Amino acid sequence: MHLKDDQIDQLLAQLERKPESLLILGAVGEASARESVVGAFSLQEALTIDANVRADLGLVFGAAPDDVSRIARLRDVHCRRVLLVADDPWTDNELLALGFQRLPFEGLRVFLCDPDLTPLREWNNAKHWAHPQNFDKRD
Repeated sequence: MHLKDDQIDQLLAQLERKPESLLILGAVGEASARESVVGAFSLQEALTIDANVRADLGLVFGAAPDDVSRIARLRDVHCRRVLLVADDPWTDNELLALGFQRLPFEGLRVFLCDPDLTPLREWNNAKHWAHPQNFDKRD
């Protein structure tokens, strides 16, 4: 999948917070020449990226469902947020399970994984999680 610079600009314009730096995964044409890009890699290279490479936003293009480990590594190790342009093989549920939310974008299926937009779960806090002796107690 090749996107033109103006399409990438449109994608980035939809984000509430503009990225300070980008890490690109997949085929993206001229986008890797942008000055904010800290690295551009093929999907096959994703698991070999140095762990010290960090970016504010990861852009993923052309990933298939077998690339879950590559996307998860990008999300967990290299990038604060991940913007994924999904091809047809993905179902929305597969991407939701990875923590992505669908963004409205005409002509493309675009998903964003942003921990700041993920709602806090009531059960996932110190009151319940860190104190097993309180599991059976009611408030």
